[in-house]
Amino acid sequence: MRKFVLDTNIVLAYIRQSPQYLEAEKRLNLTSDDAQLIVSVVTIGEIRVLARRNGWGEKKMEQLNSFIEQVLFVVDVSSGAPELLEAYVDIDCFSNDRSMGKNDLWIAATAKVTESTLVTTDGDFDHLGGVHVQLAKV
Repeated sequence: MRKFVLDTNIVLAYIRQSPQYLEAEKRLNLTSDDAQLIVSVVTIGEIRVLARRNGWGEKKMEQLNSFIEQVLFVVDVSSGAPELLEAYVDIDCFSNDRSMGKNDLWIAATAKVTESTLVTTDGDFDHLGGVHVQLAKV
């Protein structure tokens, strides 16, 4: 089974059906039967903040909730899983000279412990590629 951790921007791209999501789907076949989609609870929180701040309507919120229900696995950082905490520490220490947002650290740690490819549209994780996580940047 191929596993993918979706960065917040990919989830947002899915909701908007933007070219980035369509490119990710084309390149990675995210909706195929052999793909497991994973998100950090941090991603869900970031999207919900964005939705509230931008006054998303009922239709967009239904799309978001439907997408979250389709995701087979949500990693909750509050579980206190030692592997997740250790991955967070490893990545934060590795990123010492780079300013990495704490939410991005949790997302990267989620990809590391689940041994998944991190799918993103931005360069926030570029320095981790091949060292801590496998990246798919669209």
